[in-house]
Amino acid sequence: GSGAGGLVALNLLAGAITPQLTLADINPQALLYAQVNAALAGQAGVVCENSDVLRSVPDPVDLVLANPPYLVDPQARLYRDGGGSHGCDLSVRIVRESLERLAPGGMLILYTGTVIVAGEDIFLRDILPMLQQPGICYEYGEMDPDVFGEELEHPAYAQVERIAVVSLVVQKPGSRHG
Repeated sequence: GSGAGGLVALNLLAGAITPQLTLADINPQALLYAQVNAALAGQAGVVCENSDVLRSVPDPVDLVLANPPYLVDPQARLYRDGGGSHGCDLSVRIVRESLERLAPGGMLILYTGTVIVAGEDIFLRDILPMLQQPGICYEYGEMDPDVFGEELEHPAYAQVERIAVVSLVVQKPGSRHG
């Protein structure tokens, strides 16, 4: 995306550690905006990487901040389509790949959307097995119970009751720095 989350995190960590920030996205237009925002923020050492999730980002990763698209887009536009029949696939993939790549003690912070079908949170259902691994600590919560209500008129959402915005914070066990 625009890199705003990473740039805010970099500013918050300034002085505490010497962080290396990589802003990664599959969308070239988003990377251009991230480069501009990094320059405007005076952050010359920021790396902008064209990457499909974390594939082009070197190991290990201490912190992943993600706000992926989570809607179903009939045109499959990168900035809007979350993949799959309900738009959750990209968010699930980010959780899986982040847990594989996080350094010990590393953290994932994800802001995304989920569909509720027959009272069940589909995203949570899909990620719960990953979160129930030994030592994984997580917090999950609904931030907005009903966003993009107009999307429910599309055929892809025929069985969906609502689309909710959720937050997920995951910490991997261990400590990277001793």
